[in-house]
Amino acid sequence: MDTLRLMLFGHLAASLGRPLAERQVKLPYSLGALLALLVLARGKLVARSVLAAQLWSERAGDASGSLNTALWRLRKLVEPAPMLAGSVIKSNSRGDVGFNFDGPCWVDIDIFESQLGRLLNKPIHKLDVAEIAELNDALELYRADVLANYQEDWALRERERMRRLYLDALGRLVEYATVRTEYACGIRYAHRILDADPLREDVHRDLMRLYMQNGQRALALRQFEACRDLLRHELAIPPMAETIQLYRRIADETANAAVKPAPPAAVPPSTDVEPASDAFPTDDPLVLRAQLQQQLVQVRESLRVAEGRIAQSLLLLEKKAGSAPF
Repeated sequence: MDTLRLMLFGHLAASLGRPLAERQVKLPYSLGALLALLVLARGKLVARSVLAAQLWSERAGDASGSLNTALWRLRKLVEPAPMLAGSVIKSNSRGDVGFNFDGPCWVDIDIFESQLGRLLNKPIHKLDVAEIAELNDALELYRADVLANYQEDWALRERERMRRLYLDALGRLVEYATVRTEYACGIRYAHRILDADPLREDVHRDLMRLYMQNGQRALALRQFEACRDLLRHELAIPPMAETIQLYRRIADETANAAVKPAPPAAVPPSTDVEPASDAFPTDDPLVLRAQLQQQLVQVRESLRVAEGRIAQSLLLLEKKAGSAPF
């Protein structure tokens, strides 16, 4: 039996046929919008008046006729012979219509939403490896934002809802990787969130922590700089106090680690053995920069205090000079 495959992630696309022998179904803009609205009703029947008002509100009295024509054309495209009428588009005695999810069809957002809805409601500590793999498979369906070629309000609402679901799922995977100390995986998931929403300052902080936990202090400091520059350029605001505090803590720990003397390497009783490479101080430029930045702050503070004392002494001298007899 032929199967209708609908892809709503990205530009709306449809194909019909058996696996490896599918043919593309070309949907004009208005028919694609009608089909998308029926799919977004999630199997519920929709009154024709509602559909007509959403799609042809500008045609007033002719909206009903336009809908009837569109439904007839759409059925011919997605239910061609020998498929039975109602296999894809169902209706009742009142003329209400809907998408038949029980028919020979596969819809990407339906698979995406059903899998994520079940897995996201499960506590992190109860998710097993197979379920995490299933969660990743569902996320792979998200090729791009839903219905990218439609800008109507109903499409924008669904686009934002699916986008939030996608980001929530990635956030759960970051949490799962962190709990299991799989920091490299958590870093990859966090970057996927920032690819979709680069202004998520909380995710920038998550990345800074993950880099630290993964032993990548230099990248943690660099992540702060990327976050700071992005906020300054896009929103003209500084990072939150929480983000700055985290950066300072990481910078302090980085500087302390850089100046901490390494324990003496155990040298076997051979005069030709070279010392271990980790016995030498770090030569990472970002780590050294953090150390120098901390020293610069200390020097500036010392200069500020000295400047205040000198200014106070000068003021006292001026007072004495002013009160001295000529």
